[in-house]
Amino acid sequence: MTSDEGANLKGTDLAPFPLAFFTAGLISDCLGRIGAVAAAEGLALDCLELQLENAYAFSGSFFRGTGSGTAFPARLRISASSGRDAVRLREILECAICTSPAIAAMRTP
Repeated sequence: MTSDEGANLKGTDLAPFPLAFFTAGLISDCLGRIGAVAAAEGLALDCLELQLENAYAFSGSFFRGTGSGTAFPARLRISASSGRDAVRLREILECAICTSPAIAAMRTP
């Protein structure tokens, strides 16, 4: 898989940056896991939507060696509905998310 960074990191910006691949994979993994757990429980989802927010900040200069980057905690929002009660639906969603190695990588320093 080809990835690239922008000009500020001496890249060409001709391919997506590595975090874009990770973010897309994380969402895909979560959707797949939620679908699998829901199917195993016999739960038909009427609606499922995931939204991942990542925020970063950078100050200083790469060239002067004063660059400092900050990554803020990611926020994963899940919106789902089904014919079952909300408590059981939440348990199913939490079970699916807790088995994701991508989520574990983000939670574990």
